[in-house]
Amino acid sequence: MGRHPGAPATTATGSATATATATATATGTPTASASAASDQTYTLDQVKQHNTRADCWAAIDDGVYNLTDWIAQHPGGAERIIGICGTDATAAFTNQHSGEQRPETQLTRFYIGKLG
Repeated sequence: MGRHPGAPATTATGSATATATATATATGTPTASASAASDQTYTLDQVKQHNTRADCWAAIDDGVYNLTDWIAQHPGGAERIIGICGTDATAAFTNQHSGEQRPETQLTRFYIGKLG
């Protein structure tokens, strides 16, 4: 997939453009603010800590996504998302949605940072 679906678009000067950002607190939990997309980097161990319906993060490609609010909205059912909470969900996402623009576009809303 190359650039992960949630990566902010960049201008010719390389500056990120987006409508929201997530800033990590000392616990690694993002808090929203309204500027460019987050440059925060998370480890897979941090992602693994967010593995419940009430707190669901997943890594896809080189991005980290907070999918908590998407669980109830997912067209394929909540269980499909709950099953990937706290994981590297790259294979699951690619196997289910490879080549589909809509899921990749929807995913961008939940981007909170890079996987590092």
